[in-house]
Parts: sequence; structure tokens; C-alpha cells
Amino acid sequence: MNSILFRPTPFRPIRSGAAFAAALWLTTVGGGLYWLERYEAAAGAKLVSPAAWPADTGLKLVPHRLTLVLALHPRCPCSRVTVAHLADLLARHPDRVSATILLYHPEAEPADADVVAGLPIEATVIRDPEARLAQQFGAVTSGHVLLFRADGGLAFSGGLTRGRGQEGDNPGRQALLRCLEGADGEPLHTAVFGCPLTPPSGS
Repeated sequence: MNSILFRPTPFRPIRSGAAFAAALWLTTVGGGLYWLERYEAAAGAKLVSPAAWPADTGLKLVPHRLTLVLALHPRCPCSRVTVAHLADLLARHPDRVSATILLYHPEAEPADADVVAGLPIEATVIRDPEARLAQQFGAVTSGHVLLFRADGGLAFSGGLTRGRGQEGDNPGRQALLRCLEGADGEPLHTAVFGCPLTPPSGS
């Protein structure tokens, strides 16, 4: 009876350039998606909001109405989502709210106000070089909304998106709507997702 010898094939490591490239590509894409998800979910900086309307801004409360202030960077990709949310909410209460948009733009650059052109309410747009007015309201991130009651007390401070540029319902939108509908009590605060209104110091 003949015996059959089985000889295992020697192990040879794969040295394929294509396999290495594929692994590198998967690692790069995975890392990029992870970073993008982290970025979209990272809230922007936020100072302490004034508990009452700041008296040294030169801006005035409108008697017998709610006064809303929006700090906005016109070139932030999140701005249009914030403006769309705000337009929808304020259109429900056109006779109760006076809106002011603090539009950041450096003095050395041309103003870019087209982001607010579609807002279906009467809003005062104020150019805010270096975002100094916004900072007096505690706003250092684009998309920061503040709502003040007729007596000057703060009702709401926060953002209207659930992430950077993300659409859909979210806690900020719901909180602002409750305030517009007359909710009383302590001010409501939510996170703000958007671009910094000014470059980091030292840049």
C-alpha cells in the first residue's frame, strides 16, 4: 500500500502593493469619518450670557415685544441652517418679535449679507466688525441666538441646530419655540454649533 505524503505549502507573506494601499485607504477614510463626526458634534465656545439686556451696546429693546439677537458669520456653512430654522419659528409670531442680526465681518473684507436675504421677517442687520457687539451678548460662535423679554430679562440663549449644519428638530429649536409662545421662568440654555466669530488669538 503506497503511502501518500502531505507536504504543507510553505507560508509566504503577502507583499502586495495593492493590499497595502487598500489598507492605508481604509485607515485614512475611517479616520476622516471619525474626525468629521467628532467635528459636527462638537459645540462651539460660549461665554456667559447676560441675565438682562446689556445697557452699553447702543442697541435698544423694542417696547412691548420680545427682542431677538442673532450673531452670525456669513461665511460659516452652518449659517443657512440656523437662518432657515429662525425664519420658520419667527414666521409663526411675526407681531411679537423684533429681530436684530449682528453680522460679523472684518473691516478689511467686504460685507456678505446674502445669507439673511431670504429671512421672511423684518430684521435689522448690523455689521459687527471684529464681533465686538456679539461678545457683549456673550456670543463668540456663529448661530448664537438670544431672546429677551419686554422687561429686558433673558429668556433663551443657545443654538438652533443639533450639530454643525445639521437640519431637523432639536432641543434648541424646541426651547426657543416655547419662549416665543410665552414660556416663563428661568432662561433656557442650549449648546451652539457653528464657526468661531473671530479667528483664534495669535492666528
